[in-house]
Amino acid sequence: MVNWTKSEAILVGEWGGGQPSLPGGLAWKRGGFKYLGVYLGTNEFLNKNWEGSVEHVKGRLSRWKRVVPKMSYRGRTLVINNLAASSLWHKLACVDPPPNLLANIQAQLVDFFWEVYTGFHRVFSNPPKEEGGQGLVQLSSRAAAFRLQFIQRLLTAPRDLVWRAAAIHWLLEEPLVYGGRLDISSVTVPALSRTLVSSGIVTLQELVNVAGSDLSRAEDLAACMGLRSQRVVNQLLHRWRSALTSEERVQLMDYQHTETGPAEDEPFPRLNIAPDLDGCAGPLLECRSKGEMDFGSVSGKLLYRACVKVLNKKKLSGRVDTPWRSVLGFNDDVKPEWRALYKPPLTKKAADLQWRILHENMEHEGGEEEKRVEKRKSGREEEEEEEKRKRKGRRRGGEEERKRKGWRRGREEERKRRGGEKRKRKGKRRGGDEERRREEEEKMEEWRRRGRELTVY
Repeated sequence: MVNWTKSEAILVGEWGGGQPSLPGGLAWKRGGFKYLGVYLGTNEFLNKNWEGSVEHVKGRLSRWKRVVPKMSYRGRTLVINNLAASSLWHKLACVDPPPNLLANIQAQLVDFFWEVYTGFHRVFSNPPKEEGGQGLVQLSSRAAAFRLQFIQRLLTAPRDLVWRAAAIHWLLEEPLVYGGRLDISSVTVPALSRTLVSSGIVTLQELVNVAGSDLSRAEDLAACMGLRSQRVVNQLLHRWRSALTSEERVQLMDYQHTETGPAEDEPFPRLNIAPDLDGCAGPLLECRSKGEMDFGSVSGKLLYRACVKVLNKKKLSGRVDTPWRSVLGFNDDVKPEWRALYKPPLTKKAADLQWRILHENMEHEGGEEEKRVEKRKSGREEEEEEEKRKRKGRRRGGEEERKRKGWRRGREEERKRRGGEKRKRKGKRRGGDEERRREEEEKMEEWRRRGRELTVY
């Protein structure tokens, strides 16, 4: 049953004949869709998965700010790993984050863990507590472990999956040289591997292309390899056929007739992996799983720990697990019992102090811890003084603002007063002009009247 009201359809590519019709009132979408809480589609659509991630993590950590000074390192690690960083796991396992996003979130986690930086090397917080760390999660290592786990599930998942139909692909890519399952160079012709490499025949696919799916065309193989003896070539083909199972030979024949089907009993070849620590060494880079790890059965926890060591190998290289080893003359076989720190009768705060003492020689240079404490106190005092100056500045700024407002108001009133006086003077000037005009008109009228009287007499 398909719930059409909760279903979405996305159109990929160009359709020359028009968009296909959809049942149940569905409509085609462009760009992407949301599936199981994850946005899938174009790059712009994928970026919706990470909108507000930094603010979300910061908001979760801010709820614990008041109790952080009372929490131990172990408690802070639990808050970070289980409440803040865990909200990213589902999306991080499905899609890749934008550049610098994990670095920004990691900075928030580290600041919450240390609260106040004391000069202690922060890389010691990432290893697990069994190896002297606090187990603080490293997001880049977790993302790398998720990618390895995806490949692990893809290659070693149950055999009834659809992709198992591609088992013939792995068979044809089986190498014929350098210790592969089909490498017969140790029991036949000397320098066979060199001859195969020079002839360009290093996989079963290339051998099938020359000798056929039944591995019977000895003449063609002899000509390709530059060998004169067909008897030797027939021996090689016989040994290769013997190295294949009956099911694999049937697969090759079906491959010739394009009838290859799923091989449910065909497992993926066994792979062994090991951390790439070339050029780096030290007690903090020792892996609990000595040597290589079986990629098909290794746990996600071991993969994550290996990723932490590989991504931080330059920072951990050459560092000792505790500087007291050289001071007290301990052998390399003697390891600190890190688990004993956070057990009774020690309190959590005392355990934090002992953990730091084991990692750095606080008393070796004399009074270093006291200097750091005084530095932190002076830093807090400076912050308080700075806050007081800001408050005082805000008060002064308010008074100055009020003065500026009063000054502006006074200027406006003075401008209005002067404008009124100016208008009054202008009105007076206008009134005087009219009075003089009336007087002149009266004088002219008087002269006209006298002129008329003189004319009569």
